Amino acid sequence: MRVRLAFLGLVALILSACGFSLPNAAYHSTSAASSPPPSRSVVWVPASSVSSTALSLLASAQHSVVLNMYELGNPALVAALVADHARGLTVRVILDATESQSAVAGRALAAAGVPVRWDHVPHGIDHVKLLVVDGRQTLLGGVNWGSGSSYTTDGDVLLPQDPTASGYFASAWATLGGHRSLSPEGMGAWSGSAIGTQMTALLGHATRSVDVAANYLTSWTVQDALAAAVRRGVTVRVVMNPTAYGANAAAAWLQAHHITVRWAPTTPYLHAKILIVDGRTLWIGSSNFSYHGLNVNQELDTEVALPAGVTAWWQALWARSRPA
Repeated sequence: MRVRLAFLGLVALILSACGFSLPNAAYHSTSAASSPPPSRSVVWVPASSVSSTALSLLASAQHSVVLNMYELGNPALVAALVADHARGLTVRVILDATESQSAVAGRALAAAGVPVRWDHVPHGIDHVKLLVVDGRQTLLGGVNWGSGSSYTTDGDVLLPQDPTASGYFASAWATLGGHRSLSPEGMGAWSGSAIGTQMTALLGHATRSVDVAANYLTSWTVQDALAAAVRRGVTVRVVMNPTAYGANAAAAWLQAHHITVRWAPTTPYLHAKILIVDGRTLWIGSSNFSYHGLNVNQELDTEVALPAGVTAWWQALWARSRPA
């Protein structure tokens, strides 16, 4: 049993100022069994296909394009946003105020007349990766639109007929500067403190298996939920990025709690934040499994029925990875 120190919050603030992330406190589930993920048409989009998928969506837009993106530096995607604005579509863009590629792209968009708003998240970043076209076609996940983002191990989901994420963007556009949260009821996507609550509820009701692909896995909340699943007889397998902050300590703790851990190849870089639960539910989004991901940054995650292609993607990653 871990010892939770009373001054944890103070230490977190000190480490935050130094650029480090501290694991958050343990999760104690008291919720009722989570309902099945919303019934939605879902398409898996691996990182290598996100740029081409986004370009197709932008080219097909008829009325509106809204984008909330942490890292925006792909010239083709920036040009497509400008082109949509030039042909009379409503285009709005939210960018993180601290990201260097986004600073350049944002200035170019603004110079072309595209409305851009900058998000200054206190002590953190706006880490969201969200595109909504015509209020319904939603591309959401962990893949940035940076110059090298297509060459990471990661993915998005495409929701071709899902209007819910546009509500998140409307709230974000109107309330920049504060920490925004979506109500989980009826939305199927979560931000703010709802991410940790929904994620741990999903893990708390796993009955057979949990497969994890994680850039960071330093959150005590997530670690404890995985260990609790093992104690219930659930098979838990984790692929981690060996170069991420806190990876060695996290792997050691997970292994001590009977969780099988492998190190992902360093090329391409593992950037994913993915849970596959019982072979039927996918958790995916921008939030790393870290203190900042669950408590500080602006993030957006979703829970969906497992789309075709994800299992094969994860199994290939597992096969390429080495024991920790």
